[in-house]
Amino acid sequence: MFAAPIRDLRTALQAGSLKTLNPFPWPFMTGNCLGWVVYAHYTNDPFVLAANVPGLVLSLWLNMGAAKLQYAERMRHRTAESRNHVSDDTIVQASECENEMILVPIERNFLRIVIVWACTIVVMQWMGGWKLAAPATVIGLLVNLNLVVFYSAPLQSLQTVLLTKRSDSIHRPTLFMNYVNTSFWILYGGFVRNDPMIYVPNGLGLTLGLIQGILCVRYPSGGEVGITSRGSVEDPHEPILIGRRSSVAVGDDEDGRMNDADVRDDE
Repeated sequence: MFAAPIRDLRTALQAGSLKTLNPFPWPFMTGNCLGWVVYAHYTNDPFVLAANVPGLVLSLWLNMGAAKLQYAERMRHRTAESRNHVSDDTIVQASECENEMILVPIERNFLRIVIVWACTIVVMQWMGGWKLAAPATVIGLLVNLNLVVFYSAPLQSLQTVLLTKRSDSIHRPTLFMNYVNTSFWILYGGFVRNDPMIYVPNGLGLTLGLIQGILCVRYPSGGEVGITSRGSVEDPHEPILIGRRSSVAVGDDEDGRMNDADVRDDE
């Protein structure tokens, strides 16, 4: 499941844009894999360890790749704005842009996840947290929470799906592997280990995946990008910008018609 977005991210890196690829779940993927590695340490479960170490490595690469693309997209956006809006306080605006370039959204989420897990591990392992509660229980509960958030993360684009009537932001390969992954972990956690820390969150993950599947059926994907009737390329993640671009296009058409009318009057 963790390898499902690799091909699409490579394509996005070659194109220099995320387009409809949604990287929001990837920081939670890192937290999920890290948490399960720690849980496997406390429960001596080699299968959980073997399944999540590769996922941890892959998730780091996914986050780094998405951060590069978000930086590039923000730079293009700032450059376009600076060309269209020139004022006396250009230096102040440039300074503000530099401050905003320190972190992109995926880096903020990634750092938050890593900080939470780092603090939890330090407290449980070296600051006597194990005296208050069993480390496996604390880590298990936290990783369950992280896992549910990871499985439900694509639903954060629900508003985009409903507004655009397209489910491009839901990654199909990951969704399919979600069904396979959660089903096997439910069987393993329920019948082999009898561990509710494993089968309960995966059951919730399967349910959330089914909800995403319903959205995909109800609102089919429109492809990598949306094409308007005028032939321009629109990003389905930016319905507001689409409206602005459309209004600008309409304004340009009206200006063109007025200019044509003036020319005819002069003639």
